Amino acid sequence: MSEFASLIDEFLAYWWRTHPTAATAVGIHGHDGELERYDPAALAEVRRQSAEYLATFERLAPRDTAELIDLELVIGQLRWQLYELDEVATYRRNPLLYVEAPLSALYLMAVREYAPAEERARNATERLIQIPALLDQARENLIEVAPVFARTASAMARSGAALCSGLLPLHLGSALEDDLSEFARWENALRGAEAALNGFAAWLDEAVAPVATAGVALGEAAFLTKNRCLHGLTDTIDELLDYAARLKAETERELDALARELDGGRGWREIAAALKDDHPAADELIEAYAGAVERAREFVERHGLVGIPPGERLEVTTTPEFLRPLIPYAAYLPPAPFEVDQRGFFFVTLPDEEDADVVLRDHPRAGIAVTALHEAYPGHHLQLTWSNRAPNVTGRVFQTPVFAEGWALYCEELMWEEGFYNGPEERLLQLKDLLWRACRIIVDVGLHTRGWSTDQAVRFLVDEAGLEPVNAHIEVDRYCAEPTQPLSYAIGRREIMRLRDHWRARAGPDAPLRQFHDQLLRWGTIPVGLVGRLMG
Repeated sequence: MSEFASLIDEFLAYWWRTHPTAATAVGIHGHDGELERYDPAALAEVRRQSAEYLATFERLAPRDTAELIDLELVIGQLRWQLYELDEVATYRRNPLLYVEAPLSALYLMAVREYAPAEERARNATERLIQIPALLDQARENLIEVAPVFARTASAMARSGAALCSGLLPLHLGSALEDDLSEFARWENALRGAEAALNGFAAWLDEAVAPVATAGVALGEAAFLTKNRCLHGLTDTIDELLDYAARLKAETERELDALARELDGGRGWREIAAALKDDHPAADELIEAYAGAVERAREFVERHGLVGIPPGERLEVTTTPEFLRPLIPYAAYLPPAPFEVDQRGFFFVTLPDEEDADVVLRDHPRAGIAVTALHEAYPGHHLQLTWSNRAPNVTGRVFQTPVFAEGWALYCEELMWEEGFYNGPEERLLQLKDLLWRACRIIVDVGLHTRGWSTDQAVRFLVDEAGLEPVNAHIEVDRYCAEPTQPLSYAIGRREIMRLRDHWRARAGPDAPLRQFHDQLLRWGTIPVGLVGRLMG
């Protein structure tokens, strides 16, 4: 093993030690019984070691493609981690930090069968035992919380309590029954975590939310730094807004033209609203999406658009309760890069009974195919299962949504180009979703660099993108918590289409697109600009 490879291995061991829930997510299970620490001593040690590693890696020059990928990705991660600790300090601002990652890791330990249930249950016990202390540390650290963060984290904490009383016992509850001592420890850990999560939610509701006055904005400098370090983007704020305005106007023109073709007397908004009236019932929703997933997979194979990784599987299922505050419609959870089982989960959020009539309107039959291809084939599931086979370990684990979401949105256009949609109604809703993604850039930038309020952002999504108000509120809550992620869809699509144009100019007009797609997807979910350099 080369000295450089040894250094990468040493760094990754440090990274998983300080990011144990992220390690679980990618299938590194040596730290499954641990949680991240946010006490002052732990934060200071992370800052010290990260600075030392950054200085070491910045002194190196890549000798080949593999080293170029490793250096670019590792340096970007370290630069952002140090900037985030010193300038953003999410650990003081957002209580979601203390609940989302632990609950997601526990969920994965329950549903992924990467080890015997007894082993997973023992490690889950260790994690559950640490949750009360983690939430106590959160109470000490959280000194400038925005109201939206308090509200969202409270909802997730209560959903996490339900995870402790429901899904975890369902999947792991019988694993330790033969050992009375371990089973009692498991039961006590579940009850302790459940009580701590409910108590944390009550504290957020009663002590934090009534006096919370902090804003959600990341700030322009941090926003651009995150784009540069994690996504490889160099756009200024004005350039992002200019592109969003052009894409929005172009998409609106296409929508207007399609509306005239469909019904000369109605605008596209009226047609889209009418299409929302035709939707599956709540108990038919999963089956409708599963059928669309199968149709999309068969189309991709038949037309040879991109290779499908051997051994992949996809399960269409309901969104876990604890994730519902952040997922209004649908989402995808990929298999872990370092686990044998390559089963992904396509989550569909079923509506609550009281708002089912409103929420189901955002699952129109004419739009289900678009969502299915975005999340499954040739979208997220196909791309991320290829990413799990990337030649560099860093390319499998240090991912940017600009590639992942950009690819999935690009696929919506690709499948229209190739004739997948059943009719102009599906194309109209696909364009409506593209308009929504253009609006996401504007809202993302507005919330985090231009002083937009959450109410202003919700109104913009309702008025300009045509979202239902209840779903616009959930969307904006997520945008507040995940700056630069909302812009990743349309900006990533732009980057991939630019790269395709360059490839086409070199390969010629008759070269099959599969050649481009297979080259594009082989490197992992890394910055598209870096992929362009690797492709020459």
